[in-house]
Amino acid sequence: MKFKAKLTREDFDSLSALLNQGLNLFVMDVKLPEGMLAQVNAFLLLQMLSERGEVVSTIPDGEAISNGDLKGRLLILTAQRSEKDILETLKNVGEIEADFTPVLASKLGITTTPERRFKAKRESEGIEALIRKLEKSMRRREMATISKQDFSHRMKLIKEVKVSVEDLDRIFTLVGELVLIRNRLHRISEDVNLPALRELVKYLSHVTNELSKIRLTSIGQVLKTFSKFVSDLAERSGKKIDLLIEGEEVSVDRMILEELLDPLKSLIGNAVVHGIESPEERITKGKSAVGTIKIAAERSGNFTTISIEDDGRGIDLDLVKETAVKRGFISRSMAERMGDTEALNLIFLPGFTTKKEHPTGEESDMGLNAVKQSIEARGGIIEVQSEKDKGTRFNLMVPTNVSLLTTLLVEVGGEVYAIPSFIVRYIFKLEPSRVKHLGKQPAIIHEDAIVPLYSLSNLLGLPRREDRYGIVMRRGGRLYAVSVSTILGMEDVIVKPVDDEKMLHMPWLTNFAILSSGKIVLVIDPYHILERELNATSL
Repeated sequence: MKFKAKLTREDFDSLSALLNQGLNLFVMDVKLPEGMLAQVNAFLLLQMLSERGEVVSTIPDGEAISNGDLKGRLLILTAQRSEKDILETLKNVGEIEADFTPVLASKLGITTTPERRFKAKRESEGIEALIRKLEKSMRRREMATISKQDFSHRMKLIKEVKVSVEDLDRIFTLVGELVLIRNRLHRISEDVNLPALRELVKYLSHVTNELSKIRLTSIGQVLKTFSKFVSDLAERSGKKIDLLIEGEEVSVDRMILEELLDPLKSLIGNAVVHGIESPEERITKGKSAVGTIKIAAERSGNFTTISIEDDGRGIDLDLVKETAVKRGFISRSMAERMGDTEALNLIFLPGFTTKKEHPTGEESDMGLNAVKQSIEARGGIIEVQSEKDKGTRFNLMVPTNVSLLTTLLVEVGGEVYAIPSFIVRYIFKLEPSRVKHLGKQPAIIHEDAIVPLYSLSNLLGLPRREDRYGIVMRRGGRLYAVSVSTILGMEDVIVKPVDDEKMLHMPWLTNFAILSSGKIVLVIDPYHILERELNATSL
């Protein structure tokens, strides 16, 4: 198996860093199914490999994959922990065939760090000589770093240009228009065999990808502002709390950061006031008197995950269910049947609270339902995990780019809808032999788990047509599947918020998108529709 991609100097540097982290290189030869599923499965495979390790390079390249320029075969150079990780990924992707083989770093001309080379010579050299060489190497690197930083600082004085936020927003609006033009040209190139047109589409993809980065801002600028907030609130609450921040270098869209300020403040305030126990209570439980809140950011593909985690008392699920019953959100029988994950999600219901005070003592604090709506209005999701006396963790997954969203286009009841790609885990052909029945509920077996299957046309109240495909998704901490008539493929779309007051009663509908054909489609989250149906039938 030969891999002839052109690796840049940055690629080689990245590979060296990955190898020194204990990852191993593999070349994968993937045979893709014919038709539209080729692009979908290629995208899902690359996404899952990125979650487990790192995708270094592909043939065809990323732009070609985004444009659907696949010829039934995909070569991937990836860094993973072990062969087991690749096997698990292939098992979860879907109907593809793949071979893979390990690659020695020396074959690519990659060397390990000086520290590793010195360690290999330990038997032939004395310890003192080894230390002297290591110190000498470290000094050289330190001097090189200082010189480089000094030079970079001087150059920045010349190269940096101040641009107003309004100008950036106008430029980004034009980027959206370019994406639409690129998508339309790509559709034309599929019908007309013009190599020059395909090259133009590829070039436009590169231009839009680079321009989309201009509004990215380091998330550390926001996270650091919470240090004093936590310190002051902890002092007023009579608590001792350490705040840990990870992933300050991760960059997201400036507009996303602005939207995240209030939700993050409310979640962190909840952690301080209601999550972390008093020093006396913590000592009684065998914990340190000082509590810990950790805010971490991590980039994965086109999305950024921000987590707020505390080591406090956790969420009392019995109290949550009892409150939901008393407030009329659920019936007593439903509360008794409800699992832990479903019970946790009750805290996001409108008007739900078990507290009598605002976390920060301010009337402007957002409730968890408002936090959830704010995140989802930008195409993101929020999930919660909690364990009694261990703590609580909120995960916010938001698009790195506020206006561009990678979606899976499906046809249901004669209408086209866009589903955010990051919630899609698996796509399969809907054959009768795959569908089981648990009483009246259809289900499939996926990853050794029973996954309930629902008709998306029924959930949307559309005319029922023959459903030929199923989509497994992960939301709300669980797997579920929906059936659709047709899979139309993946497409990067321009996302616009739905501001119509008539649609406020439909929380599953937060955005619409403009396709390459010029058609306007709704961006939907099937999980919200499913939640509504299940709650309605259980009351």
